[in-house]
Amino acid sequence: MAKPIKWSLIPKSSSGINDNKNTQNGQVLVLALTATAVMLIFSVGLITFATNGYRNSSSSYKKAEAINLAEAGVEKAIFELNLNSGYTGTGGTPITLTNGQLEITVSGSGNTRTITSTGYVPQKTNYKSKKIVKISLSNTNNTTSSVFQYTAQAGSGSITMANNSSINFKAASNANISGGNGSQINGDAYAVGTISTPPAVSGQRQQNQPLLQIPAMDYDYWRNLAAAGGTQNGTYNISGNVNLGPKRINGNVTMSNNSNLTLTGPVYITGNFSTGNNTTIKPSDSLGSDGTVMLVDGTITFSNGVTVSPNNANPKGYILFATPSTSNNAVTIGNNGSIGPIFAPNGRVTVSNNATNTCLIAKTVSLSNNATVTYDSRFATMQYTGLITAILGPFTATTGTWQETSN
Repeated sequence: MAKPIKWSLIPKSSSGINDNKNTQNGQVLVLALTATAVMLIFSVGLITFATNGYRNSSSSYKKAEAINLAEAGVEKAIFELNLNSGYTGTGGTPITLTNGQLEITVSGSGNTRTITSTGYVPQKTNYKSKKIVKISLSNTNNTTSSVFQYTAQAGSGSITMANNSSINFKAASNANISGGNGSQINGDAYAVGTISTPPAVSGQRQQNQPLLQIPAMDYDYWRNLAAAGGTQNGTYNISGNVNLGPKRINGNVTMSNNSNLTLTGPVYITGNFSTGNNTTIKPSDSLGSDGTVMLVDGTITFSNGVTVSPNNANPKGYILFATPSTSNNAVTIGNNGSIGPIFAPNGRVTVSNNATNTCLIAKTVSLSNNATVTYDSRFATMQYTGLITAILGPFTATTGTWQETSN
């Protein structure tokens, strides 16, 4: 009898081959997963390392840029001081450059200064990096030359002469000198930039010359000297005949038409000073040849026909009108006025039609039609002892004073 056929749904393995294959596949999978995990851990570590390196590199770059900005501020301050020893810095307004912002503060007087320069990256507001450089400067080449060595001396704002205006003696500008028809300089003309034609120049025409230093004034000295005579608050109106000084006035001072003012000492005005038409101002004879100073924080405006004369001392004493104002209207001399020496190193002085002036120092000098500035030989030897800080030689860094901080 034939044996029945047995059917099986599960094939028999041949010599255990399929079981071995399954075991090997499992081992490969475990190894692959382990390798992937190791590579993943390594990759995360590498990314973290690279990220931290980038952050450190970026931080170092920002710190270096902040230092560069602060050092650039020091260099600018030294340059400005050797051009104008009255330079006090950026006044709280940052200078913006492509890589950040910088602020400069200059303190001190006479032949010593301290510069504090701060660099911000990318800007002062919400900065990422901030560095401060502080350094002291000194000047050992202090001289006592006359302050007014030129009839008209301009800083970076040039001298502009309208038709038929004239400068008698010498003119100098740290920028350019230009003139209208009939304008003339009866003496030498000196410019760091160019000198146009007109004006006609009777002396030497010196163009493309080195920078000239603008003299500086010790403003606080005169503020304190004036305040020693008392302080008045509020607007001060002058009419009739008035003697004034020494005095500090916290406010504006105005003069009525045809009024007469005699200064008996220095006057310091925290506001503006303005006159009416046909007023007169002079220093008291009691002040002698030294004269005195009217220091005005704001603007100075002389209306038409105002006369400022010297006293009767021998040699004559003058009133020096001074202002630290940066305004384009720092000092305005009205038509037909006759005014004494002006010191406005940061602003513009305008001498209007047919007005005359003895000498002036300003950032910008503007002469209107027929205006004349005539030098008084008195100023060739007048050193203004105690009035104006003596003209200084170049400022240089004091050894061992360089400081660098982050706060």
